[in-house]
Order: sequence, then C-alpha cells, then structure tokens
Amino acid sequence: MHISKTGISAALTLGMCASVASADDAKDAKAFVTGLFATYQDNKKPPAGSHRIYDSQLQALMDEDVRLAKGEVGALDFDPLCQCQDYEHLQGVVTVRSSSSNAAVVAVTIRDLGMPNDKPREAVLDLVKEHGAWRVHDVHAADPKSLRAYLTEQNAERAQPPKHK
Repeated sequence: MHISKTGISAALTLGMCASVASADDAKDAKAFVTGLFATYQDNKKPPAGSHRIYDSQLQALMDEDVRLAKGEVGALDFDPLCQCQDYEHLQGVVTVRSSSSNAAVVAVTIRDLGMPNDKPREAVLDLVKEHGAWRVHDVHAADPKSLRAYLTEQNAERAQPPKHK
C-alpha cells in the first residue's frame, strides 16, 4: 500500500484542526459554566430556571414540574446547579472532562466560602449545543443522580390521576 505525501499531509492537517476545534470547544464550555457560577458570588440572583441556561428538553421538564405543583413547591425544591437552597458566596472550580463540537461534560466542585462548615460537593453537567450556544442538558450529583431522570419520574408520578380506594 502506497500513501502519498499529500495524503499524509492532509491527514495531519485534519488531525490538527480537530485538536484545535476540540480545545476551543472545551474552552467555550468551561467559560459557559464558569459564567454560570460567577452569578452565585456575593449572594447575587442565581441563574437557575432561566431559559438561556438549560436545553429545551430539560427546561420543558422543569416547566412541567412547576405546572404540576399548582402553585406549591414542586419536586425541584433546590437549585440544581449549586446543589443548594441557600448560599452566601459560592466558589465553583470548573474542570472539563470531555468536549466535542456539540457536547461536553463539565465537573464543578462547589463550596460555599460564606458558610464555614460547608463541605465541597460535586456536580457534573452534561452540556449540549442548542442553536449554537451551550446549554445544560443534565446535572449529575450525589442526589439526585440525574436531574433529567428525577424530573421525568416525579412529573410522571404527579401526572397520574389520584387512585380511589
């Protein structure tokens, strides 16, 4: 089998372009998540619930949770990004585990610097590109293991008609 110098050059160029694109995707994914956690500093209003953060599928699950709650607190009674209800001054250390042009997995080690006894916790965000921008597709943590699975299950249970005895 004979491989030309042009073929080798083209393959190397494509490989380098893929590496640059992957590095740029990782950089953009990290910037997106870092920006999300920057809003948690100094007790600013967090971004959770915003349509600009979650992908359309996860946002639909969150909207359904609110609808099914009928004015009460729904299944989502905490902020899924910070894994908290209250906070003082959150710090999120962001690490990109993997990335491509349309998906990324980003881990965030979270600690509330304003609460002396707060222990670090981790959230892993599955990101997807939607309309050219990064969006949170799922959040994995100690509890719940998957925000999407949790909301899907809770919404299905609450959507069932009441059982009569």
